[in-house]
Amino acid sequence: MKQALSLLALLFFTTGIHAQQDLPEAESKAIVAEIKEMMSAFHKGDAELLINKTHPAVFEVIGDGDQAEFKKTMAAAVKQMMEMGIKFEAFEVDEPGQLHKAGKESVCFVTMNSVMSMAGQKMKSSSFMIAAKGEDGEWKYLDGNALQAKPDLLWTFFPDLPKDVKIPSTSVNPVVEE
Repeated sequence: MKQALSLLALLFFTTGIHAQQDLPEAESKAIVAEIKEMMSAFHKGDAELLINKTHPAVFEVIGDGDQAEFKKTMAAAVKQMMEMGIKFEAFEVDEPGQLHKAGKESVCFVTMNSVMSMAGQKMKSSSFMIAAKGEDGEWKYLDGNALQAKPDLLWTFFPDLPKDVKIPSTSVNPVVEE
């Protein structure tokens, strides 16, 4: 009985090791830098870099696999954001979380915090990006906000991702100035 429990514990422990890995520091810094660069351009009204670094799985969900349709959607979103007068006052990107294997891809979540203003009102937002790297070694990204309403989308994008992966939470709250 004791041997059986030891074997089960060993199997459980080694499965966890293979499912999650630490991200090398150089890659972690590169992901943070890329997200900052993409979001900085986006906040200034330029969605081109964000579009180019978007994971191709999103093109299947938005635009029936057509990157041009996704590009139109993003351009319209940026235009609407600018017309509404949304401005980003502050923006921070945290270090990526644990790396998860998803078939031939590696996936991690990267928390972002921002303060935006519109019509004299400030809002603090906590959200996240999904960073994914395939066999080509290039990191691609997905905005994780849609997963709050439809968490199963994560497994639509990454069907081989373990089902026990926890999706980070998001929030938007008014900034109360004292």
